[in-house]
Amino acid sequence: MLHRRWQWLRHLWQRWFAPPAPPPPPPLDDTGYEFLFMRAIDGLAEGWGEVQVLAHLGERVHDRRFADWLRRFGYTHLLKSLEPNRKLGAQMVRLGKTDYSAVY
Repeated sequence: MLHRRWQWLRHLWQRWFAPPAPPPPPPLDDTGYEFLFMRAIDGLAEGWGEVQVLAHLGERVHDRRFADWLRRFGYTHLLKSLEPNRKLGAQMVRLGKTDYSAVY
């Protein structure tokens, strides 16, 4: 019972004094997401490390709309394409192996 009251008090304290969550970044159109993504791909080709990639993507790492766009982009540019684009596919795989745990 004491444990339950302690949890309630702790929850109340966190709710009152916790800093507000930052607002999500504004959505981009498909062109904006493509520019952001292609710059990250180009950065990897130039030798960017995980820190630079994550700094470039910023809060978009958590953006659900960006993740949805990436799925559509991969489907239309790689899976549905008549000619295989192995270079872009390899770059996307390399970007996907970036360790995002530093962000969480």
